[in-house]
Amino acid sequence: MFNSELTITAAPVGYACTGTSLVNYTTNSITYVANLDLLLSSLSSNATSNTGFYNTTIGDGSDKVYGLFLCRGDITTNDCQTCVATAGQEIKPSCPHSITAIAWYDSCLIRYSNQSIFSNLQQDPVYYVYGLKNITSLDQYNQTVGNLTLDLVEKAAYGSTTPKYYAAGEQTNYTGYDIVYALVQCTPDVTPDECYGCLIGSSTLDIPHIIYPREGGRVLKPSCNLRYEFDSPFYSQASSPPATPLSTNSQAQMVQGEIQL
Repeated sequence: MFNSELTITAAPVGYACTGTSLVNYTTNSITYVANLDLLLSSLSSNATSNTGFYNTTIGDGSDKVYGLFLCRGDITTNDCQTCVATAGQEIKPSCPHSITAIAWYDSCLIRYSNQSIFSNLQQDPVYYVYGLKNITSLDQYNQTVGNLTLDLVEKAAYGSTTPKYYAAGEQTNYTGYDIVYALVQCTPDVTPDECYGCLIGSSTLDIPHIIYPREGGRVLKPSCNLRYEFDSPFYSQASSPPATPLSTNSQAQMVQGEIQL
């Protein structure tokens, strides 16, 4: 379990360093590390396509490294490349002895492993981020957030979205004052049913039982992610229906949640 406080910046939201330690991996760990360096460089150089997703492998046999990145569906190609390049530089020093690692940022995720991670639904480890404040009017909180996220999950998994498996939108809370903004996304290498299953658990289980009653939160998994905020339109609204007018509110600070391995 891990708990600490964080003000959201360009820094990573969270890391998960798992798998065998490189120190005890094989006598060929030097080769694996060299392949990992090549893989991270390849991910960065390929973060220029408009799909926002890329996977690749480097090496052979026990020293083969699998890696991928996923950029948030509403960001520009330049922002995607910047995020992936930053993540590629920071993930190995943050997980210096792990053969498997994942890092979540505001705009992208990056991961690598010594085993294939392609077209393979993975919901663990899961990382939670909680809004710093509790919502004061709790009536219909779960209904408002639930209705919005369920609608987005359905659109992302089974709709014709661009990019694939991405959806964002908003809904006015029952008070008439708060607007809830939400975003969901899956890696495009899973099936529609797998995407739906990954996100539906975040919407129907994690939000009401773990994040409630905070003013926003995130559920970050290797194959999918979900985020919602009260009165903070954190995504590009060009990718979503226009919001109803609201007063200007600064984005709430966030507190990192626990990581389950």
